[in-house]
Amino acid sequence: MINTNNVTIQIYNNGNPRKSMKVHYLRKETDRRKFMQMCSAVLEIRASRIFDQSGKEILDIDRIQMGGNYFISSGEEFNNYNSNFQNSSAESKQLVQYRISLLGMGSVGKSNLTTRWVNNEFFEEYSLTLLDKYTKRVIVGEQQCQIEISDTCGQEAYTSLRTQWMKDKEGLIFTYAINSLESFEDIKNTLLLFQQLFKMQDYVPSIVIVGNKTDLASERVIAYDEGKQLAAQFKALFYETSAKNGSNVNQMFTGLINDIIQQKQFKKVEEDVQNQKPGWCSLI
Repeated sequence: MINTNNVTIQIYNNGNPRKSMKVHYLRKETDRRKFMQMCSAVLEIRASRIFDQSGKEILDIDRIQMGGNYFISSGEEFNNYNSNFQNSSAESKQLVQYRISLLGMGSVGKSNLTTRWVNNEFFEEYSLTLLDKYTKRVIVGEQQCQIEISDTCGQEAYTSLRTQWMKDKEGLIFTYAINSLESFEDIKNTLLLFQQLFKMQDYVPSIVIVGNKTDLASERVIAYDEGKQLAAQFKALFYETSAKNGSNVNQMFTGLINDIIQQKQFKKVEEDVQNQKPGWCSLI
């Protein structure tokens, strides 16, 4: 999970969008007045209004999103008729690929979560998976993404491969069934393996813990709060889903992809700060 207090955005002079600057500030320490002072100094205008790239005025700076493009005006209305900005905006929409693995015991619904999201399909009969791969193209925010999903085998004989399935991935989905205590305990062990694997790594994949099969509520043995507490322990996103009726499946995948994108952006910010690249302004 990323530190959402750190914000990096690109700001443009609304009257002359060729003048722009990447800025970094701390959300908790920056109110609107300080933000405007920073923009005034950077863009050499008397900043008083903020617009997003669609032209919507931003009145609450807490609504500013990490990695976004914002136009700062000295009072005039929004104007983004600038080819340079349009070109840079188009470049930001280039296709990027992210790799995700689903982990968990057999029969918890990993394959059906995948097919529900990719093809809107659900299969009643259980079929043993060894390693299936799926791809889907989506747009999350302004980012075009190609998602490669590895649906892994959950049988005990293949647990030794879980380390391999976690490597070289941007996102991991740890899945249990809310009607199976055994699957919940299994996920705890896999999370400990994940923690050990990435303990000394510079980049840690985004992770989500998923309690599947909410359509079997009458058979529930794992409380919602138990799953949420486990997610908090490992700094993971948390969702309960039903692959059968589709409940929360789209939200879960979209939430994970959003976290991947934001973590990539934050990693780039850290690298830029370490490299002390010119053209930066920080308000700390």
